[in-house]
Amino acid sequence: GLVVGDVVRLAVGDIAPADGVVVEGTALEFDESALTGETERIAKGAYFSAAETGGEVDPFIVSGTNVMKGTGRMLVLAVGSRSIQGKILARIREQEEGNGSNNGKDDDDDDSSAPKGCCAALRQFCTFGVSDDGADLMEKLDVLAMDVGKIGLVVSALVFLIMIAEWSYKEFALGGTCPMLDSEGECDASIECVWSNSNSNQDQGEDGGGTCKREFIPDDLSTILESFITAVTILVVAVPEGLPLAVTLALAVSIRRMTRDNNQVKHMDSCETMGSATTICSDKTGTLTENRMTAMRAYVAGGTYVHTVGKEEEGEGKTTNNLGSVIRSNAPSPDALAALLVEAILLDCDPSSRVGYNPDGTTSYEGNATECALVKLTYELGCADPNSVRDPFTESTGMLDWGVHRIPFSSEKKRMSWIVRRSGGGGGKRSA
Repeated sequence: GLVVGDVVRLAVGDIAPADGVVVEGTALEFDESALTGETERIAKGAYFSAAETGGEVDPFIVSGTNVMKGTGRMLVLAVGSRSIQGKILARIREQEEGNGSNNGKDDDDDDSSAPKGCCAALRQFCTFGVSDDGADLMEKLDVLAMDVGKIGLVVSALVFLIMIAEWSYKEFALGGTCPMLDSEGECDASIECVWSNSNSNQDQGEDGGGTCKREFIPDDLSTILESFITAVTILVVAVPEGLPLAVTLALAVSIRRMTRDNNQVKHMDSCETMGSATTICSDKTGTLTENRMTAMRAYVAGGTYVHTVGKEEEGEGKTTNNLGSVIRSNAPSPDALAALLVEAILLDCDPSSRVGYNPDGTTSYEGNATECALVKLTYELGCADPNSVRDPFTESTGMLDWGVHRIPFSSEKKRMSWIVRRSGGGGGKRSA
């Protein structure tokens, strides 16, 4: 990890890992929109370079900002929680923890204005089809299953009430089979019927003056229980417990089909996302390949040299069909031209761009892919050690790795340049 006092090299695309101050920089511009919200790029430079530029220079770099242009070095002044970005993250974490502790109080405040008791429960029960706008398929299925369950509960309750009402009307309002029994003996023989005598005929002791009526008996509880079981059966059948399983199986089949199309799917929800896509825009760049470029064509000293595609075999940077071998084989003065080209490439490329050769014969790039492709070309031209070319141009009192001034590559200029002191004395300078 970084500590205060470290020197960090900065290049285009880097994100400042800590707060610091610029000690050396060339055309440095930072994007501080993540911190300030302003999209305008901020120029940075060393404080002592203000006299050279003729104006004020902002030397301070804030952690989390992006390098949009130029290169340079910064001295680390604050890291971790003491940096600006660390303080912001700590403040956000404190607010989240504070909100978590106040959730109970906030819920009470919300409940005070919302309906309570039966009204709130009834309103929630009668709400159907409510889900988040960005909910995924499984969340929507959960809402659908809940809605179907509510409908099943209502239907089962209605079926239970209708069955009980129909049975009660037939058995107690109409009397069931009891009114068909004319004699007291036949009525008493039925356990659910009871014989009732009228007052006038009771005094006379007449047997034919009474009626047979239906009364509630313990066995009637079994009929009510059967109606309840029927209602519960309807509720259980209405709940679609197999729907999530069916959707999961459908997504699994979609994953297999996408795999057959050479689309590797890691998350099952990706199938739903791809199914919702109407247009797919793709750009074949280095991010879709190995991000290892190779110099294919060169125009040097009035001649054009082309790399033979598909016939290069890697191994120590020297092959028979790469661009370097083509130049050395066909150039009028191959040794002088190769030496000049190697010197120009190595002085222009950043020292952080390096090419390594693995034991299995493959190459590994570190740094800018374009510069690594050019550095690889120098190996193909016969250069064994890039430092042996750069060391003679190192300035003992300079802030740069070599040379006296650097103009980094930019899309506007479409070039990069270094100004180095000319060898052989005389105090002259030349541009590489």
